[in-house]
Amino acid sequence: MRRAIVLLLVALAACGGSSKPGTATLTTSGATVATFSGKDSGAFCPIAGPFVHATDLQAVFTDPEAAKARVAELRPVIAEARRKAPAEIKADVERVADRVTQGFDALAAANYQALKIDRATIDALLGDEQFKTSAARIGEYAQQVCHVSP
Repeated sequence: MRRAIVLLLVALAACGGSSKPGTATLTTSGATVATFSGKDSGAFCPIAGPFVHATDLQAVFTDPEAAKARVAELRPVIAEARRKAPAEIKADVERVADRVTQGFDALAAANYQALKIDRATIDALLGDEQFKTSAARIGEYAQQVCHVSP
């Protein structure tokens, strides 16, 4: 269960740093990765790094007070990413932000005790294929356009 929550919040990490367009690359399976123009990414890229690299959450879930503080720290990052996302990935950022916010809300409802979150809630959040696709696209955008390392 803790791993599922961590995965949900790690998926939050999906954006990143300059406004230069990238080039298509291949995944390990040989599939082509999306290529982005990077248009209007200037405002988004500075928040992309914090959005992507907000992945060190595993330790947070062992301590409710640390989880509460970390969620309070990350909520404004999500809101800023929503405001600054370029049209090219706006829908993806919205989808990821919505799901991560739902995860944060579930954690808050469980008094920041990760093991008390209903498994069905986490499964529903993590099982959303559109969420997974959007998280992957944001990660690709962060690498290609903003030059944020995975």
